[in-house]
Parts: sequence; C-alpha cells; structure tokens
Amino acid sequence: MNPLTIPGAPAGPEVLVLLLVNIALPLFVLGFVVLFLDRKRRYDERLTALEERTAELENGRP
Repeated sequence: MNPLTIPGAPAGPEVLVLLLVNIALPLFVLGFVVLFLDRKRRYDERLTALEERTAELENGRP
C-alpha cells in the first residue's frame, strides 16, 4: 500500500471529473449567460448610436 494514498479518496480520473463538474462547468454556464445577455441587450448597437449622436452634437447639428 502506498503511504501517500488514502483508501476511499478519489484518485486521478475522479479528481479531474470533480474539477470539471465543480469549476469548468459553472464557468462555462456563466460565460454563456453573459454572452446571451450581451446579445440580448445589444450593447454594441446602442454604443454606436450614442457615439454617432455625440458626434452630431459636437459638430453643432441638432
């Protein structure tokens, strides 16, 4: 018996699965939600419209 192992404790493959489920999967879901909300709110289009309006106002056109 290897003195560095604990009987019943997860080993290599089990640890990788636990890390995948407990760390990578929630990060993936969070990233998907952020991308979904960004597309839904269309920040890029709103920002472009605001920049165009600001440029018009700076040039003196109402």
